[in-house]
Amino acid sequence: SHVADGNYNFNHWTPPAEEVRALVAELKKRNITKIAIVTPNQAGMKAITDELKNQVKDTNIQVVNEQIHNIGDKDFRSLITKLSEGKPELVVLTSYSPELEILAKQMKDIGFKTPLTSIEGFDQTSEPALFDGYWYASASDPTGEFTSMFSEKTGSKVAFGTGNAYDIISLIVTGFENAGSSDTDEAVAELYKIKDFKGAMGTLSIDSNGLVLSTATIKTVSVKK
Repeated sequence: SHVADGNYNFNHWTPPAEEVRALVAELKKRNITKIAIVTPNQAGMKAITDELKNQVKDTNIQVVNEQIHNIGDKDFRSLITKLSEGKPELVVLTSYSPELEILAKQMKDIGFKTPLTSIEGFDQTSEPALFDGYWYASASDPTGEFTSMFSEKTGSKVAFGTGNAYDIISLIVTGFENAGSSDTDEAVAELYKIKDFKGAMGTLSIDSNGLVLSTATIKTVSVKK
């Protein structure tokens, strides 16, 4: 969460607060009012959970159950049993692989039927079939224009993070071009001025903390059969 600290540091990833905003908006759209949260005992993931709890504070959405596990845990049966308390309509998993898949498998074994969602987690899963049909919040995909251009030039599909890497180079080049010199401080000053930049990840702006602001969206896991 402190990657962008420092005048020369910038971070081009969709901010967690934006991904949480997309998740909360979808909860409202679907009239889901009771959620449970499963969080790894890790600072970054806890910060996302705190942001989620903060954003639902003034809504009719209640966090009726919250469970924390350690990185490396392999037995979640007790945690899963406790998740039914409060009768949540949806479980938000902020876990990542391999705990994410272990959780899902043990839920299936135990007969836990409550639907699941995540913030980014399903993007990275090694076993998407475990989450087939579930919706989740994540960073928006690269634009169609960039995807087509990339495929034409490379003959390959856009991989996860490719659009961000492309934008980083484009932004740095733009900073120096706008500065009109090779002076790093002048380029940095120009980067902080960038608003409504047309990038691979959509329309971007850079805030005063060095965060490149891009949008989040709702995706659905779909496994071809």
